[in-house]
Amino acid sequence: MQVNWLEVTGCIDNINIAKKTSYNIECTMSLMTDAFGWSGSPVYLMAKWGDNTQWRKVNLTTEINGKKMISKAIMITKGKGNNTDKIYFGLYEVWNKKWKGGLKIHSGYIVYPKSLNIVWGSDKSYWKLPNYEKDDAELIQVNWLEVTGCIDNINIAKKISYEFGFTMSLMTDAFGWRDSPVYLMAKWGDNTQWRKVNLATEINGKKMISKTITITKGNGNNADNIYFGLYEVWNKKWKGGLKIHSVNLTET
Repeated sequence: MQVNWLEVTGCIDNINIAKKTSYNIECTMSLMTDAFGWSGSPVYLMAKWGDNTQWRKVNLTTEINGKKMISKAIMITKGKGNNTDKIYFGLYEVWNKKWKGGLKIHSGYIVYPKSLNIVWGSDKSYWKLPNYEKDDAELIQVNWLEVTGCIDNINIAKKISYEFGFTMSLMTDAFGWRDSPVYLMAKWGDNTQWRKVNLATEINGKKMISKTITITKGNGNNADNIYFGLYEVWNKKWKGGLKIHSVNLTET
């Protein structure tokens, strides 16, 4: 369809955010083959928490440029004043007044670390597990990294392809990752996909990264569940300082 005024907004309302002081707000988008009007019409991501408002400009035609989809994030830290129990966010292009169309905003699911299965997670000398739903999981040290989960029959019968990803960061005292790449895994029916990620190279000064893998629906048993995991179980080196922020499953 088409508009000459793009304004898409939402609000996260009092979901344990009092315990956190910063979040990444992310929007996953793609342009259809018949998209038009985006050249010279950048969109703006907005996030507002209390009296702190942040904006990020995204040129869709340049950023997407042949990619199936992009996920753009904006970091927001907690401000002062009223409404600090809510985070407001939006996607805008209201200035150009040109007609534009063919944009897809993708929906999906977010799994927070509290819902993940973490090997050795109950041992406080290895992991600091979250107390609240949206808290991070912090790896202190392990020589066997295995973090798994499952999305169980949440309307996935209607879709045949998803992009799944872990959002992670390394703390300043992180160690042991240089020669210990991690592997993302996604399994849907009899289809299993793997992706190798070298955290030391990929993060390289970035505050956090989101690495994804695309999974299409397979056949056989358990085709109503998507299983996923993050692994480094081969090197046997001790490693630590990893933060897991969330797992995201996005419609493709």
